[in-house]
Amino acid sequence: MSFSFPLRVLGFLSFALFALDAEPAFLVPRDVTEGFGCNIHFLDPAPGEMKMFAAAGFRWVRGDLHWDQMEPAKGKYDFSRHDKLFKELDPHHIRALMTFNGTNPLYDQGQSPCTKEGRQAFARWAHAIVERYKGRGIVWEMYNEPNITYWKPQSNIRDYIALALEVGKMIQADFPDEIYVGPACCGVDLPFLEACFRADLLRYWSAVVVHPYRTEPSETVAPDYRELRRLISKYAPPGRKPPIVSGEWGFASPRGGFTEEQQAKMFLRMWLVNLAQEIPLMISYNWRDDGIVPDDLEQNYGFVRYNYLYDHDPVYDPKPAYFTARTFTERLKGFEFNKRLMLEKPDDYLLLFKRGEELLLVAWTASPRTSEVEIPASSGVFQVFSHLGKKLEDLKSGKLVLTDAPVYLVPQGENELLRLAAHWERIPLQMSNSAPQWNVALKNPLSHPILFSVNGSADTRLAPGETGEVSTTWSGDWSAPEIPFRVDMKVKDVGRLAQETSVFIETPLDAKISPAGDSFQISVESPSGNGFEGKAVMKEVEGMESETREMPFSLQEGATASQWSWPSYHIKEANYGFSLELQTQEGRSVLKLPMQRFCAWTNFCDSAAHQLLAEGNAKVSSEQTLTVEDTAHVLQGSSKALRMVYRIDSGWKYLRLASRAGHIQKMPGTPKWLGVWIDGDGENGVPRVRFADSTGQIFQAEGDPVSWKGWRYVRFPLDGHGGCWGGAEDGKIHYPIQWDSFVFEKGTAQKAEGNIGLSSVTLIY
Repeated sequence: MSFSFPLRVLGFLSFALFALDAEPAFLVPRDVTEGFGCNIHFLDPAPGEMKMFAAAGFRWVRGDLHWDQMEPAKGKYDFSRHDKLFKELDPHHIRALMTFNGTNPLYDQGQSPCTKEGRQAFARWAHAIVERYKGRGIVWEMYNEPNITYWKPQSNIRDYIALALEVGKMIQADFPDEIYVGPACCGVDLPFLEACFRADLLRYWSAVVVHPYRTEPSETVAPDYRELRRLISKYAPPGRKPPIVSGEWGFASPRGGFTEEQQAKMFLRMWLVNLAQEIPLMISYNWRDDGIVPDDLEQNYGFVRYNYLYDHDPVYDPKPAYFTARTFTERLKGFEFNKRLMLEKPDDYLLLFKRGEELLLVAWTASPRTSEVEIPASSGVFQVFSHLGKKLEDLKSGKLVLTDAPVYLVPQGENELLRLAAHWERIPLQMSNSAPQWNVALKNPLSHPILFSVNGSADTRLAPGETGEVSTTWSGDWSAPEIPFRVDMKVKDVGRLAQETSVFIETPLDAKISPAGDSFQISVESPSGNGFEGKAVMKEVEGMESETREMPFSLQEGATASQWSWPSYHIKEANYGFSLELQTQEGRSVLKLPMQRFCAWTNFCDSAAHQLLAEGNAKVSSEQTLTVEDTAHVLQGSSKALRMVYRIDSGWKYLRLASRAGHIQKMPGTPKWLGVWIDGDGENGVPRVRFADSTGQIFQAEGDPVSWKGWRYVRFPLDGHGGCWGGAEDGKIHYPIQWDSFVFEKGTAQKAEGNIGLSSVTLIY
């Protein structure tokens, strides 16, 4: 199957397909240094501090609006400390991203807002703040990392969404010119983000904020951003495509971890990767060290050291990262990001920046080893500067040895190939195989004719100022979810240039495997409703035997789903599984599901192993029973199910199905999901799974509200992103893990009654 992805090469920048449009003006600065900011933990800068902050080139601060500190008595607000902060920012032309944050002991028993009264009080407080500071260009952010322990007592996506909607509707109605963003989640937490988007928060947010911390190199953030852009494209209302903001990201330099020199290089690579990913605003963490203990990770994120230096200029002792920031903003001030020029190895980076007709390159490698590369440029001399601003030896040939420390390359005199590169439109960061056909066009900005070709096409001659078009085609099948697509342009007697995008394969089908006792349910979906005739092929079988490895299936025109049970097979080992491929009748691959391994909880439906508890507000009355029932006649492959029947009065209370002593279920290895068949009652209750790690830290994963009736297979992610408490309380899973409980919270604050069935619990690897 072939698809065409034509690309324009013109003397201006534009965006198409998944690119961004119609965002607030501040989110698309032409000068890359205008979107450069840093987190602070203070409201009262020390004398000379903001001068030093601005001298590093930071144009933004990110700070907190603490609810309990600003509303000490109901309806009484104290703005004095923030008045002082903004007064200190103004002389240095520093803008602010401020976070509505925290709890208040006056409401909801000091927990994050979870009742109508608490949400309304929070929104009134936010309204008072925006009313006071409107028109200052402040960006208003909805909470800090609500997907982890900052939401009290534990992360709760439904409560967060309800609060974010309350505040968003208020700002949109009363302050339509103010900018509201969220959710500022820890990591690029795609399940949390998608839940927010499904709840229509993109109608109110002008940007999507994430904190993409990671232990891997900064460059690994690109796939996360691509997946997030797909979600934004999927859920954004017509006319709105909010950009992504890197709202907090940093690197600590404790003793035994990153050195301060490594920290400086990592910060610069983070900024450059964000620019290459078209992130218009990026906040680094953190301005000052938060203490003087060298072994403490949290105390060593700063650009400057902790202690204030009286009668000194500067007033804090700068770390190497400070000089890296200053060099970054001095070198790139006034420049626009033009594009990434691809080198031979994907780990080697070369970014092109443009200021009028002035060009600048930044180069480094993400590899732990050095890499010698050929710079795609016409012959000439480049001045070279280190990440700390030191002048290095000039580059007089096209070969450069890249290290993990980015260097700035300044061409001396006109460089024809780089000039062509700068006038080549930046191709979209990501594309779809369903894109319409385009043509590749090139306008010749040089003073002499050129011959150019794209991806091996015939040469096209262009006179000075003339524009020509050439088609290029990417060929492939639908068996991979994402494929890099490289566009090579050759200009005869001048040189070669290359860009790359990611092609997301939008397959006509999707499939899910759902184990049920001694059976597998295979579900195939066709969102488009197009008919399909093909076959499912079982591959890479492990721990089981099956007489049938291939099954035909069909979807009639207009049908969106088909489901069947895989015929006879025998499970031989505790861990078993297979990969599945959907093919056309001719054998062409349409969809590949990678190997999935399963481990069944064989005695889950033993009622003696569990106890059904009602927890929450002790004043809210409830009745609940737990029974075992036969399911062989309704759920193929499963013979037993646990049935929870409940009646809960108005107020906060939930059910928790916990294991009795001596029946705690171990969860061996590192499972990715826990799957369970749920017989829904359509009452919109929220199912959750809790598990404990080796330190006693409890993690909670949340499923979709039970809006359905009948049996449905539900997967709960065991990645630790749904909230945690107790034990190490560090948000990291310390294996091995074990089952804690199944939690079911009613879907309304009012009285509720119903019943939920659970069967065939399986770990999925």
